[in-house]
Amino acid sequence: RPADSSSGSETEGESVEDHSYTLSLLSWIVRLGGAGSGSGVPPYWLNADRPAGSSFHDIVPAEGFRPAIQALMNSTWEQKWTRDRKDSRGEKIAPGDPHGEMPIGVNVLKVWRVEDSGMWEAYTEVRQRIRDSRGGCASAIMGSVRSEAALPRHVRRRCEPGLNEVYLFHGSHPRAVTSIAEGGFDLDLSGSSTSAAYGRGAYFSECSSKADEYSKDQEDGYYKGYYAMLLCRVILGKVQVLAEFDTEACSRLGEGQAFDSTLGDREAVANTYREFVVPSAAQIYPEYAVIYERVYRRPRVRGLRNFPSVAADEDDDDDDEEDSLTQASSTAATSSAAAEPRPAAAAAVLLPRPSPRVDWAGSSRCGGGSSGDGGGGSAAGLEAWLQSG
Repeated sequence: RPADSSSGSETEGESVEDHSYTLSLLSWIVRLGGAGSGSGVPPYWLNADRPAGSSFHDIVPAEGFRPAIQALMNSTWEQKWTRDRKDSRGEKIAPGDPHGEMPIGVNVLKVWRVEDSGMWEAYTEVRQRIRDSRGGCASAIMGSVRSEAALPRHVRRRCEPGLNEVYLFHGSHPRAVTSIAEGGFDLDLSGSSTSAAYGRGAYFSECSSKADEYSKDQEDGYYKGYYAMLLCRVILGKVQVLAEFDTEACSRLGEGQAFDSTLGDREAVANTYREFVVPSAAQIYPEYAVIYERVYRRPRVRGLRNFPSVAADEDDDDDDEEDSLTQASSTAATSSAAAEPRPAAAAAVLLPRPSPRVDWAGSSRCGGGSSGDGGGGSAAGLEAWLQSG
């Protein structure tokens, strides 16, 4: 069976027993019959044992998946930036980054999985529509997607390569991530915080360092110094590849149009990053939400809280910049072992790591209502869980 409708025993932290050839063959046979996009939810979800047709919305702690998220963000982090990255004063980073404003990586603090029957049903319906209308979608035109290639094999198998279904990053601030986890993407807000270089749509990155450019903390309050990112399943379908900005690119996307998504390849022409844009919220499933902190080369202080840094005497000779927008790419020492521990006071008060399957909304399913009631956790419940110990 396809991974989404299998009754297998895949977990977040480890792969199912590998029968790759048999699974691939069975998946191919079932997909030829139009299966694989039904209402069945992924087998690793907490709600996988619910009866077909159940309605639920749960936010499930995914601590077992946190090491994989940390490794993924480490491996897709690059020491280069675009005009979208701002320094601590809200301005573009100065050439050569003399004040160490560019982080060298991140430290993942919390991960949780969004299990929403309505969003999943809409997602699988669009996946089936694109499968029916396109047949298959060539992936060679866009090459390997880094955020997909860096995932463990059993996670990559969840996606359908023939439809260019991939995992991609979306950076935002913690309260916006809460909102998306509750109700999905609001494309009416597309481009409201940054320029929409390829027109209306939801924007994603294969590199955590690019997604982090759009992530923000709070000026003051609980999330001061803490950032948020989503790891989403995205159906790219047939992709149009553009080297230059084109605000009309969105007019060629969608049902009945020539393409299903846009790949803006600024990496090829400016040595920055590639961005992926889809026109429909239903092409996105925001499966994982991540709270993290940035790691800097030099010690930094904001308010009363120290930011984590690597040793201050580390060589800084690699700070030369190719041009005014991007620094030459270099291998970043982003391992969490390379960073100093967070201050004890901050660790005790802010974002303590939860035990798996914490009940943040007072139910045995972490906020899920009973079958068919459309229930689930609220934004207030999610906020309470985030701040729980």
